[in-house]
Amino acid sequence: MSGSDCGRIFIWKKKGAKLVRLMVGDRHIVNQLAPHPYIPVLATCGIEKTIKLWTPSSKNVTPLPRDVQKIMEANKRGREDHSRATLTPDVIMHVLRMHRRQALAYVERRHTRGDIEIDEDDGGEAYVLGFSDGDTEGASECSIS
Repeated sequence: MSGSDCGRIFIWKKKGAKLVRLMVGDRHIVNQLAPHPYIPVLATCGIEKTIKLWTPSSKNVTPLPRDVQKIMEANKRGREDHSRATLTPDVIMHVLRMHRRQALAYVERRHTRGDIEIDEDDGGEAYVLGFSDGDTEGASECSIS
């Protein structure tokens, strides 16, 4: 199931992802969908001040609208138009690595030189945080690369 910026609710078949139902859920945007865990009830809402409860009420299956492909294509174009830039997974991973490095650098700068002992026995830079009250239980070592 998915809501849409066009105000529709899309229900897809799990296997094969075939669209099986299309319903109008809001005049503007459907941004929340929640099925009941035990009974066949679906709650939806959008930016209107109403919540809609859906239950199966007919044995007759309403066919999909004739312009369903046009609706889905318009939604796809709308998503693409609103996204200013498409980022590849490589770019996203690079940004996350940079963020992690900056966070680690901040943590390193936060500690004063008196709080850090440098262990150069192994040729690397392993830092052991010093504890001023003499309690060394829980001291952690980490190699900074």
